[in-house]
Amino acid sequence: IPAEEYAEDLLKAMRTRKPHHHYNKTAHIFDYTAPLFFNQGPLSQNSFAEGAVMIHLDAEPLEDAIRWASLRFWGTVLGGALVFVVVAYGLLNRLVLRPIEAIGKIVGEGRDSADDAWKSVLTDNEIGAFAHLLRNAQQDAKIAFQKLENQRYAMDQHAIVAVTDKAGRIIYVNDRFCDISEYSREEVIGQTHRLVNSGLHPKEFFTEMWQKLLQGNVWRGEICNRSKSGRLYWVDSTLVPLVDMDRKPRAYIAIRTDITAQKEATARLQESEALFRDLADNTPVLIWMAGLDMKHFYFNKRWLEYTGRTLEQEYGVGWMQGIYAEDVSATVQRYQEAFERRVPFTVEYRLRKADGEYRWFECTGVPRFNRIGNFIGYIGGCTDIDDRKHAERVSAEARKVAEAAAKTASEAARVKSDFLATMSHEIRTPMNGVIGVAELLADTPLNESQRGYVETIRTSGETLLTIINDILDFSKIEAGKFTLENVPFHLVQAIESVLSLLSVRAKEKGLELLMSLGESVPWMVTGDPTRFRQVLLNLAGNAIKFTSKGSVTIRVCQQEVKGQRGIRVDVMDTGVGISAAAQAQLFQTFTQADASTTRRFGGTGLGLAISRRLVELMGGEIGLDSSVGEGSTFWFTLPLHDPDSEQSKIGVGTQTDIAATDAPADGLNGVRVLVAEDNVVNQKIVTAMLGKFGCQFDVAQNGVEAVRFFQERSYDVVLMDCHMPEMDGYAATSEIRKVEANRSGGKGRVPIIALTANALKEDLDRCMEYGMDAWLTKPVRPAELRDKIWLWLGDRRSGE
Repeated sequence: IPAEEYAEDLLKAMRTRKPHHHYNKTAHIFDYTAPLFFNQGPLSQNSFAEGAVMIHLDAEPLEDAIRWASLRFWGTVLGGALVFVVVAYGLLNRLVLRPIEAIGKIVGEGRDSADDAWKSVLTDNEIGAFAHLLRNAQQDAKIAFQKLENQRYAMDQHAIVAVTDKAGRIIYVNDRFCDISEYSREEVIGQTHRLVNSGLHPKEFFTEMWQKLLQGNVWRGEICNRSKSGRLYWVDSTLVPLVDMDRKPRAYIAIRTDITAQKEATARLQESEALFRDLADNTPVLIWMAGLDMKHFYFNKRWLEYTGRTLEQEYGVGWMQGIYAEDVSATVQRYQEAFERRVPFTVEYRLRKADGEYRWFECTGVPRFNRIGNFIGYIGGCTDIDDRKHAERVSAEARKVAEAAAKTASEAARVKSDFLATMSHEIRTPMNGVIGVAELLADTPLNESQRGYVETIRTSGETLLTIINDILDFSKIEAGKFTLENVPFHLVQAIESVLSLLSVRAKEKGLELLMSLGESVPWMVTGDPTRFRQVLLNLAGNAIKFTSKGSVTIRVCQQEVKGQRGIRVDVMDTGVGISAAAQAQLFQTFTQADASTTRRFGGTGLGLAISRRLVELMGGEIGLDSSVGEGSTFWFTLPLHDPDSEQSKIGVGTQTDIAATDAPADGLNGVRVLVAEDNVVNQKIVTAMLGKFGCQFDVAQNGVEAVRFFQERSYDVVLMDCHMPEMDGYAATSEIRKVEANRSGGKGRVPIIALTANALKEDLDRCMEYGMDAWLTKPVRPAELRDKIWLWLGDRRSGE
């Protein structure tokens, strides 16, 4: 049978996409042709089916049988022969033609293997067996095609895919090709890859690639392409030739991966490395890098120039040959500890220079980690610290000298402090006798001359005491041992107390002593009331001293001080005034307006210097405005601190208000007092005062006797001198407190009031530490002694 007929039937079935049957009478062949279709997909959208099935049936035996049957029954059974032909043809049609046609239709329609249509053809004869094989083949083909589709889909999601014919013309591209090239599929199909050529690769690059492909080999490489907008992008390409039976390429598949980001990262890394090397080689720091094994593999240009060695010589642990022998052990140990713990470290060692000189370097190393966090070694830098080391050596020597000087100064300060304490005690003790006796004499019947003598003694003693207080205050300030209180106090009452103290002196000179309060001046403030009164008393006392007629006025107003609310106090007088030249020196130590001032008015010149220091310590300023013959105005400012509501009760428990408590004249009758005092004069003065108050008393000559008296007798108050022979007042107080703790049925804690000639704060604090309750500074005044005993008697005043 001519092949053209078969080809014509096959092409007709595939073009029309419908089954076709034909009976060739000459060749006695029955043909049935049907197209084959698989699942629809992007690769099947064309005018041809994926294939066709053609079934040939040899009808010649059947024809021979019919012909012989016809001849055999020709004459006699013509009708039967005709029936036989019809029946035979019907059987042929039913058993062969119609099942084959049904199979072709089922296959042509792409019925699923589980479809009921297959049941009609899955018979027990040969046609059914054929249908069974055909169904299984169709199912396998669908599964294989589905796998192929899945692989193609996965590849399209990851890779850039293009298919070309053997001439290099593009016949297929996926979506990723269009996305990265920025060309549509219509713009690409039929073109060659010259469409995206970047022009960066030489012609030899593509020549070598095509030579390999034409030989049927796979080509791999990196190609830089250019998109439609002109953007360059890099792809990692695999080109696969599709060859025929003769291994001649009939098409090409290109599978590419976008590596633009990696190429850019690599370029940036290369730029960073180049920049690092430029910086490392031009920095004055000696830079090194080491791997996981602690061996150094990089040294910058500065290191090699300093040591005068090559990279090969320094490589590994060779660099350690340049370390000073005494520094090697500590350096290695520090390196090992850091590498084991993978932490930054710093070590100092001496490194040999190319000329043989050793210089000190401070080496700092930090661990390096890659992007996924794995430790990869260390990088470090060494800085020349030889000059600093030399300076440290010089500084250490200077420090030793300074420490020796400081020790000497400290010893001098201690000696000075001890001297001041001793002098305070030694001077105040006789002063206590002088002033005390003068006050006692003043209360006895005296004629006018005698009273004048006594007043002279008292005034001289007070003046000498003021000088002593000024010297002690100045010494405490200079020694940095001066502390300020911060308690609530009544501002107006503090001013009035100063006026009260100065009123007698002002009256004696015929001066008016006035006070003026501005608007919004608070009555209650927080600060150091004692030092406030001291400054005001000093300024107002000076004003009275240097004013012969007129008035002295204390004026208080509200004023901002260093950015916060505060007060200004002016002390105005109508005195002689002060020249501009003298004003510049007034607040300096041991300075007065002129040399004649001391002779005319007395004083040490410390008062204003102490006032300036006190005001500055309290956060304020001090100054004056004066003209010769027109009087002077001394002023000072202080920041204002309002007291908290819980502290609004002025002076509760403070030394200032204890002294202000007035005891009745007969309030101490019958009070039993133990006086511990070794100085005979002080004994007489204190006992004379107690006798006037109506107290009963015993006198102990030292601490041991005081403790014994306290054990044997009952007392309401103890007056304890701090410095006594055999046992001082501190130790005696401790022993008395022990006696109280062991005594049963007692009347509770007996107040112990210290009598001390030391006015330094640390001495007063020491009294409290040893169990004393209060103190009186010598010289002791009768009113102060009376009020102090009255305050600390407490419930004992009721006679219980």
